[in-house]
Order: sequence, then structure tokens, then C-alpha cells
Amino acid sequence: MEMKISRRNFVKGSAALAAGMAFAGLTGCSAGTGAGSEAGKPLHVKVACFSPTEGTKNAAAMLFLSQGVPMLMAGDEDCNSQQGNNNAYCQDNSIGWKDWKSSRSSKEFFRYIRSFIQFRKEHAILRMEQPMRLSDAKSAGYPDLSYHEENAWITPQHFNRKAIGVLYCGKYAGEAEDVFIGFNFCNFPKKLALPKQRGRRKWYLAMDTVGKESFLEEQEEVKESWYSLEPHSVCIIIGK
Repeated sequence: MEMKISRRNFVKGSAALAAGMAFAGLTGCSAGTGAGSEAGKPLHVKVACFSPTEGTKNAAAMLFLSQGVPMLMAGDEDCNSQQGNNNAYCQDNSIGWKDWKSSRSSKEFFRYIRSFIQFRKEHAILRMEQPMRLSDAKSAGYPDLSYHEENAWITPQHFNRKAIGVLYCGKYAGEAEDVFIGFNFCNFPKKLALPKQRGRRKWYLAMDTVGKESFLEEQEEVKESWYSLEPHSVCIIIGK
């Protein structure tokens, strides 16, 4: 008997900030929970300087491209960071309040989150109930899940690798499209190899977090056998 997976993925408050910092080198601030002698004292972390928009988009991409149920607290889609406080229940002030009238400044990120929700709905391979086996048990041409780096199908076993491609074979969810997700944690551009598609199928770029409009209105064909990711970025490439 196989057991169904019940998982929830959270990116909220200081957790989202930490994820963004780890991925895009943000400068963060935690506002405290309001309990204890250190309550309300900000904790400043100074790291490499990248735009907050870049970091938040990367953190959201990691959330929505994970297996399991993405969990958003009200206001996350509006860049409401609560100043890095993920436990603001006792903050009866601007940290815990959400002013929805200020949403106009984050319309771009709101559209980005809405696009990700739609993308997940359209690709059941991102929300499987059974664990991936990393094998081609159905003779689909690809394993259900595989990993790729500079060379397709080859992932060096070293701890400090900071870029990787994750390929989901759509046939294992009864879908025609394959989903390739590229992550680049490096401070420099990185090329990730794209496995050769079956028959006349090709690869098409659907999303890249670098750029104002991350999701492309019309997917662009990737003509090379690789895709170059900019530093601290995530991309989605569709095989069809």
C-alpha cells in the first residue's frame, strides 16, 4: 500500500526574509515578538546588496515550485513583511496591521503570485500525492524526477554546488508538458544543460525571475541545449 503525501510549505515573515536573504543577499530586519526584554529591538543583518523585489520573487518561486501545499499568510502576496516578524500576534501596531490601501505599490508582485497560482493549477506534476522514485517506471522516456547541471543527467556530488536544474516528467501526472526548473544561487551567471527532448518536442522559456515581468506572455523557444541563468535567479522551461 502506498501512502499519500500530506505536506505544507510555508514562506512567511522572517522565514521569507531568510529565504530571500539566502538566495538574493538582502538586508533584513527582525522587529521582535513583543515578549521579553529584547522585544522590539531590531536585528540588522548586512549582506550583499540586491533588490528586495528580486529576493522576494525568488523566495516565492521556491515556495510555489515545491511539492506540497504552498501556504501564504494574508498580505504575503502584497509584500507585507511585518518587518521580518513571523509571530506578530501581540503587535497591536503597524507591524501587525495590514493596510490594504497600500497595495498599489506592489501590483507587479501581486500579478507574479497570481501567475504562479495559475501555473500550479495547470501542472499537476508540481503537486503529486506520491513520492517521486527518480526512475522511469512507466517507460515515459524520462524519469519522473531528475537533476541536471552543466551536463544533462550528470550531477557532481559536492556540497558547494549552487546551481541545479530539476526536471519533472509530465507523463507521470498524465500531462503532455515537461517542467524544467532552474535554480542559480551563484554570484555569477550559470549554464544549465537541457536534456534532449523526445521526437520533435522543444524547450520553451515560461518564466525567469530576472526582469520586470517574470512570466512571459508568449513562451520563447530555447534554441540552445542549455539555458544561462543570471546570478540569484529561478527559471521555468517547458518541454512540449
